[in-house]
Amino acid sequence: MKSLLKIFAILVIFTGLILIMTPGVLMNYLRGHLNSPSVYYLAITIRFVIGILLIYAARQSSYPFLIRLLGYIFVAVAAGFLLMGQSRFQEAVKYFIDLMEDKEWVAGLVAVAFGFLIWHVFPSRNNRDKLI
Repeated sequence: MKSLLKIFAILVIFTGLILIMTPGVLMNYLRGHLNSPSVYYLAITIRFVIGILLIYAARQSSYPFLIRLLGYIFVAVAAGFLLMGQSRFQEAVKYFIDLMEDKEWVAGLVAVAFGFLIWHVFPSRNNRDKLI
């Protein structure tokens, strides 16, 4: 489970770096594919799976309460997306894209920070002893 979360952390960091270094690329891609139902269902599925992984892996982390809380937030957001439906989801994403126009680097910084947080709270076996 920790390995999956470390992979997730790397992907989030990588995505954040893309947002910082090449602003507009991910937002333009999202604009072009937003009408696809697969984007909607993928957003729900990824948030739900990551949320469940965070909840179950929280005990192995350096900050179990924080990680469990983040897991519940991810699951709640997935449920919210499901309840709001695809058309409202698309409207919300369009609003976010318009809001972040020329500010993608801020979202990139947040993504990089979040990725490093997830990476940091799940230390390897060798480093876990040093934290205690």
